[in-house]
Amino acid sequence: MNINPMNAIEAIKITLENRELIEATLRKANGALTAHRFTQFSEVHDLSTKTEAQLLKMLGSASLAPGAACLTETIVMERHSSDWYLVAIADAGTYAEDGSLPKLSLTLAQKEAAMAHLSLAKAGASKLH
Repeated sequence: MNINPMNAIEAIKITLENRELIEATLRKANGALTAHRFTQFSEVHDLSTKTEAQLLKMLGSASLAPGAACLTETIVMERHSSDWYLVAIADAGTYAEDGSLPKLSLTLAQKEAAMAHLSLAKAGASKLH
């Protein structure tokens, strides 16, 4: 994925142990802006949890998840081997507060796996009718 280098940060694993580092990084990137921005660790963590659930629903297996990315207007997260990492913070922009999920960027292999998984799930559901 191409990330504007001015917005790229050293990847930070989204875990409770990195709460203070993530919040400090958000504060630095946001400056005085707080409205419609990620400002708390809990917001980033909740997004990573929701995105993981969406990704697993699509792929059917966590082993296929590495390489996926989650893009919002203000942050970018990448899925590594077992966790999500915060990798970029925009210096402008907002995020949706309507509960909608952000865009997921999948590798070609992940797209193919998602199509196969969803096709199998659809076929299984149609047998129940």
